[in-house]
Amino acid sequence: MSSNTNGINSNIRTINALFLVAGTCIGGGMLALPISSSTAGFWPSVTVMFAACFFMTITGLLFLEATLWMKSEAHIISMSSKLLNQSGKIVCWLVYLFIGYFSLIAYVSGGGKEISFVATEIIKLPLSNYLGSFIFISVFGIILYLGHRTVERVNTILFISMIVAYIFMIVLVHPEVKLHLLERQDLNAKNLFFISPLMLTTFSFPGIVPTIVPYLKRDIKALRIAIVGGTITTFLVYFVWLLVMFGSVPYEGTHGLKEAFLCDIPATECLHYAIQNPILSYIAQFFAFFALTTSFLGIALALFDFLADGFKIPKTGLGKLTLTLMITLPSLFFGIYFKRAFITALEMSGGIGDSIISGLIPAIMVWRGRYHFKLVKSDSYTVTGGKTLLIIIGMISCCILASEIFRRIFNL
Repeated sequence: MSSNTNGINSNIRTINALFLVAGTCIGGGMLALPISSSTAGFWPSVTVMFAACFFMTITGLLFLEATLWMKSEAHIISMSSKLLNQSGKIVCWLVYLFIGYFSLIAYVSGGGKEISFVATEIIKLPLSNYLGSFIFISVFGIILYLGHRTVERVNTILFISMIVAYIFMIVLVHPEVKLHLLERQDLNAKNLFFISPLMLTTFSFPGIVPTIVPYLKRDIKALRIAIVGGTITTFLVYFVWLLVMFGSVPYEGTHGLKEAFLCDIPATECLHYAIQNPILSYIAQFFAFFALTTSFLGIALALFDFLADGFKIPKTGLGKLTLTLMITLPSLFFGIYFKRAFITALEMSGGIGDSIISGLIPAIMVWRGRYHFKLVKSDSYTVTGGKTLLIIIGMISCCILASEIFRRIFNL
């Protein structure tokens, strides 16, 4: 009986971890991806998304390999101290903070807009985006403060609610999909390169790997199921979502995808105006809210552990309050005052942050761990592909990083 109970508990923990991975990925990208990738069209966007999914799954498994070399619970800072030099440790510090805070800024901005839109357009209670962001960060800041177990349970409830809302939304919008809208595409190399950063952000979960390793008690099979299952789930959900958005919302015209990109408008608002169905509009707003909150909680939890590890702050009492304020206050301030915070923050998070912390860093860590420090043992978990895979990961990361820097310098 005890063995069966342990097995059930283990399976539940694996599912929770899978939901945490998928929930971290399925978030702001739901509202931003159809807008940002609309210039390329449906099929080119799906192709780039599949490549990003595969890329981030591999780098997530590389992070797993490096994390399992640590004898005790450790985050990226502790890992970089052991596997990289001082310069590498500093880069990890700066880039992880960059990607964590930029992601949270985007989610606070998007969450505030969703709360404001629902209050103003549906409930008919005027509410500014600023106040919406304050309400968002207040509620989910408290949940973060209550600790890992509360975050995991709330995240699981929100993720399941998001999937239910998603299914209802797809069923309702399916008759409205116009297949001819999916035919528009622009294979310009610039468009494909420039949507890659947001695609990486869409699958931005590797930083949470050090958090789920102790949660799943270093069970390699369960960890691989959580990582691979989480990214596959994410891809399938995004594929259907892009199909619905590109097939029901025109690219040109008022409330079209092009206008939404220029005005930093979430995708669900476009859907609200393109399809005159009040029930669908309500469900779409709930879906958007659940998507943002699951991503916010996943990234915030990973950043919480990162700051605790880096600054050696205890995750109890006053230390826990300090960590919570370190995460929520900057996110609220810049989420309110940063122009076009939603899409811009997500693009920069992927193009600059993920290309380094989720691409270059795990490849370099694993290279040094395998071939310099000789940490691989006969029973160690190892990602197949050898040096060739690590070099390819590094080259792709450098190309995406260079394209995003080039884009920002020349304002393209």
